[in-house]
Amino acid sequence: RPTDPIQFTDEDEIKRRVWEGFQKVGMANDVECVDQVMLKIPKAYPIYREGYKDILHEVLEYLGSFGNLISTGRHGLFHYNNSDHSMEMGRLAAEYVMQFPTDSKKWYAKRDEFDQYRIVD
Repeated sequence: RPTDPIQFTDEDEIKRRVWEGFQKVGMANDVECVDQVMLKIPKAYPIYREGYKDILHEVLEYLGSFGNLISTGRHGLFHYNNSDHSMEMGRLAAEYVMQFPTDSKKWYAKRDEFDQYRIVD
């Protein structure tokens, strides 16, 4: 059973807090929140098996072909990391999108750079 109080917080309350956080750090100035999606995924750790990098490369190449699609974090880049790393990846993704709004291909090429993160269990 999860012990983190956020697990028991109402979804609308979490969305409100996230949007307020975006506004507080200046990521949502003079814009309207159109929609928010929240997914709670049980057992949310990537499981690696032999040969996964070849398949992952194909998937990331496909995602990069959309031009304006950025995925990040444990699930978005199939990369085992700590929560603080996921937050950092999200920040870097936001910065990337601001610089290259229609070129996501290079973002997916950066995945191996995240291997430098030190995992603390």
